[in-house]
Amino acid sequence: MNVNMNKSGSTITLCRLSSKKGNDNGLICMYNKKEFRITSVFNYQLQMTQFFSNTAVRTILVTASWIPVAIFCLDHGFTIGSIHGRSMQPTFNPDSNKLRHDIVLLNRAAAITHKYKRGDVVTLYLPDDPDKIIAKRIIALEGDTIFTLPPYSEKFLRIPKGYCWVEGDDTFHSKDSNTFGPVPLGLIRSKVTFILWPFSRFGRVPHIEKPGRVSVFLGDVNLLNIFDVD
Repeated sequence: MNVNMNKSGSTITLCRLSSKKGNDNGLICMYNKKEFRITSVFNYQLQMTQFFSNTAVRTILVTASWIPVAIFCLDHGFTIGSIHGRSMQPTFNPDSNKLRHDIVLLNRAAAITHKYKRGDVVTLYLPDDPDKIIAKRIIALEGDTIFTLPPYSEKFLRIPKGYCWVEGDDTFHSKDSNTFGPVPLGLIRSKVTFILWPFSRFGRVPHIEKPGRVSVFLGDVNLLNIFDVD
């Protein structure tokens, strides 16, 4: 049996034991250089095998291996969020109880494909304060012409490419595109698809369009004269 020592200035050093043929047999020893003797021997291969065969260790390792998958799903799949405030009443938080908030299912994949429809409810970064996330309904998409509401300065606006127009369902208590204008699609984080809580209103989020204020863009043609502004 051969003894391969680590070069060290300490009294005790670790050594690896191998057979005469040089095969690693998994043995590690502690060698006392002052007393010229091996003080202890252990089989590191056996120790590692026993360690990884432990049920608790295997459970932790398997769980840890799924963490990247979970993070990917949360970033690109579905996640759960809560809606605060009254700007989306009566769709969300209809009873105005500040202690209760609707719990909803968010589709994050929609923010990757940018496939939205007029009437979809989405979450997005507030354009003038990116640290805040708001929930609004898409009223118009790129190419559409929107009849705006105060305090927006222009009465009519054609939505630029890559933008959309969002508003709260409760127009009089909502900071939306009528304040900050059309928003880039890149600011949208998710589409709100289901109300999960309270159970009394469990179900798909209502799809509401406002055709009386939108001139829909269809290719090279706009459907004009559909505004009902009286």
